[in-house]
Amino acid sequence: MLLARNATGAGNWPGWTTCLYNAVEIGAVAVCAWRAVAVPAERPAWAAMTLGMASFTAGDVYWTIAFTGAPAEDIPYPSPADAVYLAFYPCVYVAIGLLLRARADGITPSQWLDGLTSALGVAAISWRCSSA
Repeated sequence: MLLARNATGAGNWPGWTTCLYNAVEIGAVAVCAWRAVAVPAERPAWAAMTLGMASFTAGDVYWTIAFTGAPAEDIPYPSPADAVYLAFYPCVYVAIGLLLRARADGITPSQWLDGLTSALGVAAISWRCSSA
């Protein structure tokens, strides 16, 4: 299904704000790709970031094309968009790790442990707040 159909069979096109949102995401992918080309020392990190951004953007564009105007009961769960949304996270984790390694000189093991503790604390608070 390339375009969601309503009860009359007519396709529903996304609004201009949705199109603008997708265009901004595509622009962000282009900026990340430019950075990968422009900075050879950080090319692997920015290539991973570009791949992550591109996967998330692909999910949003697919969702916009396939499900705009579709009734909620007609939207599959999980959808193909969910798979590419999830591909964003490992790519960006790799990118952040590579950027940190390239830019931070001499991080000690205790600093890594502090960062891990802080990240887990924020995750626990976020989980608690979202389940309340």
